[in-house]
Amino acid sequence: MRLLENINLFFVKHSINPVTQTAMKNMLKRVSLILNSTAENLLHIMQQQIDEILSNNIGDARNALLNIIFISLKVPEELLKNECTNRKESLGLLHGIGRVINPKRIEIENSWKFVHNPDEIAEYFQSQTSTFLYFLHENYINTIRFIEESSISADVLSLADILNSEWRDTNLNKLSLSLSIRGIMVANESPVTGWNPVRKPQYDKTIVRNSVDDAESQWYKSLIVKDKNIMIKSDADTEEISD
Repeated sequence: MRLLENINLFFVKHSINPVTQTAMKNMLKRVSLILNSTAENLLHIMQQQIDEILSNNIGDARNALLNIIFISLKVPEELLKNECTNRKESLGLLHGIGRVINPKRIEIENSWKFVHNPDEIAEYFQSQTSTFLYFLHENYINTIRFIEESSISADVLSLADILNSEWRDTNLNKLSLSLSIRGIMVANESPVTGWNPVRKPQYDKTIVRNSVDDAESQWYKSLIVKDKNIMIKSDADTEEISD
């Protein structure tokens, strides 16, 4: 932005001593009038923003000008409403797993809803889909009371693993996380009460060997080896014929 470059260049060439609070206030008011008229398509400075800058300023005019410009920039509404800025709390991995394997429900007349929204839980761990699924595999059975519920949960996790193994579409990773969280919470209608500590998953060779993506790789390798054997046999037959 040329406006910021010109301001920064001015302060680089000119050394300005710290200014008083009154002088800073007058300077910001004058600058706000100029910027609001000449750059109204980019920003709009309000009195509330000026007061905020004054409350945190220590006499640095350059810092005050740059800050007033940045906080008054016009940002599209769709960028303001994003997942990261709407979070009301910080949710850890173990706490998140606990909310899934021990879901709490609220009765509302003839219906019910979860205390913790499954979609909100999924939003926290979109960058940790595989890790979250590993923890669910290790811990979901601890709070399930009936075999039918455990069967449904196992099917849900199996499908989530398949979706998560698809690397060509990142949206499927989010879908697998949402599916596993919501599926287990819905299936576990009456969780086992009591203290159930969350266990760390065992990352051993069994998990790797049984994973879908590794099985697919092994399948392709078997085809390659098979083709090589066919080629070797074909070359041997050709040599016998030539002899």
